[in-house]
Amino acid sequence: MTDSLWNQTLADFRDALGADRPTPSCGAASAVSASLGMALVGMAVRITLADATEADRLPLQDLLSRCDTLTESLGQQADADVRAFDAYLASDKEHPEGPAPEALRQALAVPLASARLCHQGLEAARAALPLCKPGLRSDVVAGAGLLHAALGAVLLNLDANLDARTAAEERAALEQARDTLQADADALLQAIRAG
Repeated sequence: MTDSLWNQTLADFRDALGADRPTPSCGAASAVSASLGMALVGMAVRITLADATEADRLPLQDLLSRCDTLTESLGQQADADVRAFDAYLASDKEHPEGPAPEALRQALAVPLASARLCHQGLEAARAALPLCKPGLRSDVVAGAGLLHAALGAVLLNLDANLDARTAAEERAALEQARDTLQADADALLQAIRAG
């Protein structure tokens, strides 16, 4: 892939997801959804900041910077997922015994990195909720919902990429990371919804 998914229209991206090609797929769709969810949180912070008192400006500015960085990073994960899974599939096709170890490592590392960024996004949403104007809190909660759903989806992607060639110790570490991320994300979303 030489071009970013972000250069496509929404309709083109949707159509590419439904096409008869293996990429983009679950990981890219999840990363795009997470980036959009983080953008919603950032929008709520940005609008709140515009009318903030001087005393409230610094924490809101710091939070907005965090939201913008996470929005961008999550967006980059969509392209990283396509690259990693394309390399995995090419390596699997080239080697009858299965994909090369580096291709398998990347196919595991990218969804795990996406899940960690989604988790950071949920933490930012939790921090944003009490700071944002009441009329914008629904956007924060909606953004958190997208981040949570994306985290769950990329962890499914991680599970799908685990295979018999993954060493037992590495598999156990990845499964532990997966379980911890999901449990923490569940708790964060519950806290955000509780307001």
